[in-house]
This record gives sequence, structure tokens and C-alpha cells, in this order.
Amino acid sequence: MGVARRPGEELMFGETTSDVLQRCRCPVVLISDDRLPRDDARVASRSGTG
Repeated sequence: MGVARRPGEELMFGETTSDVLQRCRCPVVLISDDRLPRDDARVASRSGTG
């Protein structure tokens, strides 16, 4: 699923993506063309969302 990260302190991809992740029973891959800065990438990998 293509996503765009929304700016802010919390890792957020939008309402549609959140709904899909909550309702889908199968694995979902999120693809973004934006690169995360190194500090953000570490936080995303720890939280299991990146």
C-alpha cells in the first residue's frame, strides 16, 4: 500500500492506512517514496511500524 508520512512527533500515515491496518487480517506492506531521517528510522523499526 502506498503511503505518505504525515509530519509530526508520532508516526502517522493517515486515516485510510490506519483503517486498513486495523481491519485487515493479512500482512500489509507500506511503501513510501520518502526516506526517514536516521533517528526516525530507528524509532519506526523499534515500534514495528517501519
